[in-house]
Amino acid sequence: MCPFFRIDPSEHASPRAKANAIRSVFNSRDPLSLASDELGQLASLCFNCKQCQIECPGHVNVPQMMVETKSARVGTDGGSRADRAASRIHELGALGGLVPRVTNWLLAQPPARWMIEKLLGIHRERRLPALARRSFLRNLPRRWTFRPRPGTRPRPVVYFVDHFANHHDPELGTALVRILEHNDIPVYVPRDQHPSGMALVTAGDLDTAKQLAEWNLRELGELAREGHRIICSEPSAVVCLQQEYPRLVDHPDAPAVAEQVVEPGTFLAELHAAGRLSLDFQPLELTAGYHAPCHLKALGDHDSMQELLGLIPGLRVSTIEAGCSGMAGAWGIARDNFATSIEIGRPLISRMQQADLGIGTTECSACRLQMQQSTSTPTLHPLKLMALAYGLVPEIRKRLPETNGHPNRQMPRGLVIT
Repeated sequence: MCPFFRIDPSEHASPRAKANAIRSVFNSRDPLSLASDELGQLASLCFNCKQCQIECPGHVNVPQMMVETKSARVGTDGGSRADRAASRIHELGALGGLVPRVTNWLLAQPPARWMIEKLLGIHRERRLPALARRSFLRNLPRRWTFRPRPGTRPRPVVYFVDHFANHHDPELGTALVRILEHNDIPVYVPRDQHPSGMALVTAGDLDTAKQLAEWNLRELGELAREGHRIICSEPSAVVCLQQEYPRLVDHPDAPAVAEQVVEPGTFLAELHAAGRLSLDFQPLELTAGYHAPCHLKALGDHDSMQELLGLIPGLRVSTIEAGCSGMAGAWGIARDNFATSIEIGRPLISRMQQADLGIGTTECSACRLQMQQSTSTPTLHPLKLMALAYGLVPEIRKRLPETNGHPNRQMPRGLVIT
């Protein structure tokens, strides 16, 4: 269900109302009305989660209509300052990453957060992800950077990192690559890749998103044509490369990249089905609540990773049926969106505050921020749990609670340590 319609079950908030409004614009043959205040209000009730498209019997692409509406508005007035900041969070992360210790200290100070809210429109109460001391792409082992020659066997996969794993959670990237290597899958990480640009698409800044798409297609196109699978640890990056890039740019390699891009859970499940997945897991005595992100559902496979976690001895995983987290990438960090984000995500947040869960787990980094917004219960990417169970990244154990079923406590504003 549309997250906005779930908290406001009025016709105005429904996907049908958005589709009807766009139909009226086309019937009027007045393209300028796409940038009208009325349509802008409707478009603000969509953050491109794609749930309505999944549920619509006719598969009407309402999210794409709303993206085009926002694009018309951005072309008219440039968009709001908060939207510009949120959609360029990758640029802010790269800038802050030049002095990560200073940036992290500032982001934990209430006066600095007040100033950031005034200047950039990022809500002072939103817990933000800490910046890594060194980004993933700046700290690559050499063996991950050798471009595979055509015909190399076994055929290496390509890791598309995206912003969050690069600047905030390089441990996630390390976990994925080591899991693949543990299963005899060589990995190539292109150093010059850029973020996917999904936040820009959602905000309607399509011109900037096209620049990132063109760059990444140049980096990935030949590899895709050679048959290399492209693995993204972020579901939104898979959606962006698979669904948005072919619409954004008329590039000859866009279809090939879209065909080769895959989410890790799907890829590892394919290995398991073929009898090629190593099952030498060590026990993890934990109770985990699993949240399926909207963009993972949009890909049509939101069961694979949970089933893979079920292979780990001692790990008890239950599904959190709470709907959308309300984060929508960087949308939920904006001052004007914060209250709505929390309202949409309240069922998920409330579940995370219950003492029977030792940890939360989800593939989406933005959902993870929401899951940790008002609780001390940690939330980890499922790949980290797999890597820990394989004994590959033992330092991940520091992220786990000392005892399972521990009481939760309310957390102050500040940083989420990944």
